[in-house]
Amino acid sequence: KPFPFTDKSITICYGQDFGYAAGYNATVMVGIDYRKKIIYLKEIIYTNRTGTKTLLQMFEHKIEKRYFIVADSANPQMIHDIREADYNIKAIKKPSVEYSVQKMKDYDIYVDPDSVNLMRELDMYHEKEGVIIQKNNHAIDAGRYGFWWLINA
Repeated sequence: KPFPFTDKSITICYGQDFGYAAGYNATVMVGIDYRKKIIYLKEIIYTNRTGTKTLLQMFEHKIEKRYFIVADSANPQMIHDIREADYNIKAIKKPSVEYSVQKMKDYDIYVDPDSVNLMRELDMYHEKEGVIIQKNNHAIDAGRYGFWWLINA
């Protein structure tokens, strides 16, 4: 379902997961309709081995500065550099994967049809004997960070 950009009942932020080595930098726009208990996710950036300079160039074309960015806390230097470029970004204390995913299951989740990497990750995400199997979950984590921030802000 397309992201409802113009719906005033939706609270929006971005989630950011930083990739390392073979990992991906993933930026996901997250919207929540608290009344209807719906989460909207839209993949904005999904790129491999990108440094701060290149990521900021992508931000210029894809990130609206009026929205808050909730970031993976594992890279404080990159967060600092992004903040220096006048983006409203803050590190999140990473929530437990199991607990935050369980909270997300309380909502209907709609993924924008252009979010091909996020949909691929969601297709691979599963539980085995009650444990979440995490593999190639950069966009999922970005969405989870944004969601967690929005429900706890």
